Amino acid sequence: MQRRLADNITSDHLSCPICRDTLKDPKLLPCDHSICFECLTQLIESTRRFNKFSCPVDRREITASSYTLSAEQWASSFPTDELSLLLLQAISGDTKTETKPKDGILCSDHPQNVCDFFCFGCYKIICSECAVENHRSTECNCKISKTVPT
Repeated sequence: MQRRLADNITSDHLSCPICRDTLKDPKLLPCDHSICFECLTQLIESTRRFNKFSCPVDRREITASSYTLSAEQWASSFPTDELSLLLLQAISGDTKTETKPKDGILCSDHPQNVCDFFCFGCYKIICSECAVENHRSTECNCKISKTVPT
């Protein structure tokens, strides 16, 4: 059940709309769609007209701030999709690499805490305090999504 849920999350929400593989170095477009950095660079290079390209999901036009940017520079200027990285890390169970943003995503219930767990039962990113206090039911399956300092 849990593996199937993780596979569904990966295929439905964490795959690139261009290459259809799991997102690699995901970049977040202004329309909130994510694309692999390499795919985004190729998309910009191949479809750039009048300093614009269209999102492959919703076809919204995205305009560059400068005509002098290369396709790679433009693709690099988009923010990294940190949420997708955290989800990919949680699903893979990889706790060796740090892919969390430097400041982290703060917990909505405990704003002093950084979210470092993902609950597969509730489909929420949570902090350790929430994991201990509120996610102890049999439906909850919390996995750490960052390296725990030793």
